Amino acid sequence: MAWWSGKGKERFWLEATDREDIGTDLRAPLADSAGKPNWRYTLFRDAKPGDVVFHYDSRTGAITARSTIAGPLFERPIVWAARGSYARERGAVPVEIPGYAVPLRDHIVLDKPLTLARLRDEKQALVAIDSALRQDHPRSSIYFPFELSARPVRPMQGYAFKLPAAFVEHFGLDAGNETRPALTIISDRRKVSSLYRIWRAAIMEGAVRGDGLWTQPAERMVLRNQEERRAARLGARTALGIDPTGRDWAVQINEAKVPGDLAVTSAIAVDQGGRPFLLRQGRLSANGVSRKPILYEEFARLTGVSAARVTNGNTSITRDWYTVTPLDVDAEDIRRFTARFVDICAAARLAVGGNGHPAEAGISTALEAGDETGGFYTTAAKPAIPERQLRRLQGEVWIAMAARLRVEGLEVAKPRHSAGYEVDAEITGNKCKLLVEIKSGASASDVHTGVGQLLLYPALLPRLAHHRRVLLLPYMPGPALVGAVAECGITLCTYRLVAGKKSVTVSFSPEFLDLCGVAEKVRGNPDARRAK
Repeated sequence: MAWWSGKGKERFWLEATDREDIGTDLRAPLADSAGKPNWRYTLFRDAKPGDVVFHYDSRTGAITARSTIAGPLFERPIVWAARGSYARERGAVPVEIPGYAVPLRDHIVLDKPLTLARLRDEKQALVAIDSALRQDHPRSSIYFPFELSARPVRPMQGYAFKLPAAFVEHFGLDAGNETRPALTIISDRRKVSSLYRIWRAAIMEGAVRGDGLWTQPAERMVLRNQEERRAARLGARTALGIDPTGRDWAVQINEAKVPGDLAVTSAIAVDQGGRPFLLRQGRLSANGVSRKPILYEEFARLTGVSAARVTNGNTSITRDWYTVTPLDVDAEDIRRFTARFVDICAAARLAVGGNGHPAEAGISTALEAGDETGGFYTTAAKPAIPERQLRRLQGEVWIAMAARLRVEGLEVAKPRHSAGYEVDAEITGNKCKLLVEIKSGASASDVHTGVGQLLLYPALLPRLAHHRRVLLLPYMPGPALVGAVAECGITLCTYRLVAGKKSVTVSFSPEFLDLCGVAEKVRGNPDARRAK
């Protein structure tokens, strides 16, 4: 357990960087240059909305600013080059790698930067703070940001660090006046309408149209115009979810006819610097997944997300508001932030519906991931590599499977551990409980990886321990592997995928459908879907 767990005042972190856009977000790789998770990059995955991040600018050698974490993290490719002496020796250059981002708000430049020179002058105070933590938590890693050796104080190599509250108190850093609202709801009709249009355009960019709804395959999100399903564009009332059939929606985001009307559960607000955000109240109406409303306190408990500090503008009505997305970032990030909020709402509904998480592991520690992605996405052009379209074939299999099984009344979910481990599918219903891992190939490497995941996940998520384990492959591997997998207590099943220029057709073996308690459809081709 982390040394700061359960200590409300220990909500401070430190970003050490030379970025030119400090305060936009936190952004780091999922692994180091050796391909292994490294806390110097991944520590911010433990930060929570509402926590305060101080920024150490290595270009000036000082802690120069602070920001507040605006919402949960999401994974995304990032452009990154390692820093430090080892990286310089390797000649590290910026490259695009798997990473994650954490949204920030309320970026404020400190009136008096805390310089490295002052830190060196007060080395004994730093040693005392560090020593006290190590004495109180002898078995815990402290993640202190400064090296306290015989040499002068200097920043540790790395990007992400934990900043003790004692450090903030000793140096008189302004941690934010809690009596001052962080966000203010605005009611300027023209400005509010313009910002909603920006949001709708962003979540519609690249969406695939079909059956009265749109799919955003890269963001694991389905959306619909509530007012007119046949409309060619989104209107003021938008339903968003993760169910590819569109049967049950996770959350609705509606533009009020009168901006700032708190009877409507969505709003536009700005922070102290004028940065705009889309907000949503912490309440969800009942639907087919959660058959009772989820109201404010329960929403906070289920999601583990802290409400933003908000003043309500022209009204005194009090509501709990949550940040959906900043609106001054690019369209891709707006979609990702929005999809992350949709994932959280969907997970809360699953928990209330009885298919979520054990009571001892709230969504903050075993968060339900969004549906798998399919369709096409475009990667930016790089030297000697032309811009190209790639299919997320595994995502296509997932979407077809979810659509096929959900119409039969089965639940298809994607449990996710807070450390980032993500199960492909948990299928429940018709007296079946399956833990499914999908692979796009059937090589020895694919099988080895899939078996390892199926054996590991129940240890990370104990509620899956008694599920039947299924490895879903495009074809059967050789007899030796088939026998070895069976001895591990894992069932092998297959699917068939045919990809055309604009459509993907997926079908599943009778053995797999039988495990799910679903009869094979002999006629028609219900699993065909278009991906543009």
